[in-house]
Parts: sequence; structure tokens; C-alpha cells
Amino acid sequence: MSEIRASEVLRPGERVDLEMVPAFGGTEEEKKYYITKIYEIPDDDHIDVLMPMEKTKLLLLEVDTEFQAFFYGRKGIYTCEARVAERYREEQFVAASLEITSELKKQQRREYYRYSCVIGMNTRRLTEEEMVQYETTKNSDLFEQPEDKSVIVDISGGGIRFVTPMAYEKGDLIYCRFLLSTGEQQKTYSCVVKILNSQPVGNHTKNVEYRGEFRYLDDRKREAIIHYIFEEERRLRRRG
Repeated sequence: MSEIRASEVLRPGERVDLEMVPAFGGTEEEKKYYITKIYEIPDDDHIDVLMPMEKTKLLLLEVDTEFQAFFYGRKGIYTCEARVAERYREEQFVAASLEITSELKKQQRREYYRYSCVIGMNTRRLTEEEMVQYETTKNSDLFEQPEDKSVIVDISGGGIRFVTPMAYEKGDLIYCRFLLSTGEQQKTYSCVVKILNSQPVGNHTKNVEYRGEFRYLDDRKREAIIHYIFEEERRLRRRG
């Protein structure tokens, strides 16, 4: 089914996000989302996952239900369409066999979903010396903390759009620090963003809107940001 072999890029224990495909005529609000893990990979056309849990409740995936599946592997994020082919019990686990029904593809940066938000952030432009250092080490944890005030207005796994009164230029490397909160969990992220373009903010304010891409972002941080977006989207749909 796929040129990418699941057994070569995925392994048991890695996270899976399942987005249910609505029935014909269904609405976006009727979509359901599940988070689980790979149990085993019997062959390259099937991936078995543990039944998802919600608190202490086991959520049984119905046979023939179709999903858009996102697999967070050690070599990146992969996605495909999948169908629940069967359910079974294995020792103390209840699992579902997902049949891959489309090509397994690696998630590309241009495909990252941009999530609109309002998140406070501290920023500062890297010095020429720091830019050279970062291009060599790819490690932003060595820098002094940023203090310029900015606000993220949308975020994705590929980058951010933010507003600030600070003057940055296209091509600048900006050291960013921000906090993402999901439920009771909070995590601080430090990363470097390359400025792609800018535009003035309306109403004659002194603020400027910048769009930037993450530069050498660690895969774990990128996946955590995508998880945050996924969780926030699901939370908003539940509320709405």
C-alpha cells in the first residue's frame, strides 16, 4: 500500500493520534479524537494500537471506523488513512488492528496546521557571534534569556506568527521563550526562529507582525508543540 514501510520508521510504544473521519453528511464538530500508542506492527499494511483511555474509562474503537492517523516515530511524524479491521484482547491489553488504506507519508512542514492563539512570549535578536554559535551547535539553551515582549498569534509545528514593538529584519535569528499550558500541565519552550517576513499591524500601532520558522527545532519539542495544538483543538471542539 505504501512506499514507506511502517516497520522501518515506527516501533511499539510510540504515540498515535487518531482523528475520526465523519460519516457522509456529518459536520466538523462531530469528529472524534483519540490518543493511544502502537502495540505492535504485524506487517507493513497493519498497525495494532492499544485501545485509548479517557481517565480510567476504556474507549473501544468500532470495527470499520475510518481515521486519519498520525504516528509520532523516531524519524518524524507520519500520517495515513486507516480503518479498524478488528479488535482483540492480548493478555491484559485490548487492542485494535488498523489497516492502512492510503500511502503512509511523512508529515511535511508545509502541512503543519496553524493554530490561532494569544500566548505571551519573550524574544531577542541573536548577535552575530550567537548566530554563528547556533549554526554550529544547534543548541539554544546556551544563550541568555530574552526579555523583549512579544505575543504569539498563531503557532504550528513549523513556526510562529507573532506581534511585537521590536524591530527585526528578514533573515534575523530570534531567540524565543514561551509557555504552553494544556490542562494542568505547563511547559516552557526555548527555541530559535528565523524571520521570514513582516507587516505593520493596523490601527496605527507601533507593533509589527512577524512570521518565522523554527530553526533546528528538536524533534521532541516539535512533536510536543503539535501535541499541544491537537489537545487545544480537541478541547475547543468539546466546549463548542
